Amino acid sequence: TIEVHNASEFLLDDVMVSGIFTQNGDTIPGNCITGTSAPGRCTIDSEKLPNKSGSATFTVTGVSGALSYDGTVNHDPDGDSNGTIIALSK
Repeated sequence: TIEVHNASEFLLDDVMVSGIFTQNGDTIPGNCITGTSAPGRCTIDSEKLPNKSGSATFTVTGVSGALSYDGTVNHDPDGDSNGTIIALSK
């Protein structure tokens, strides 16, 4: 699940988030649009990964919509990633 907000922490809807899952050299693209099921949030499904066990990473490759995106200020509230690349366990 991805959350998109502005510098004032206001959640933003209608923002397209794109990225790539990587696992054992395989890459699977994914994207979602915030606000379709929860304000400022969207979920990208990892079920298409070829290996159903082990770990993978998800890298945000783009954010577009009515915002000025600066990836250098990405962050993760629970602190388990840098906000751009996150390790996943299946």
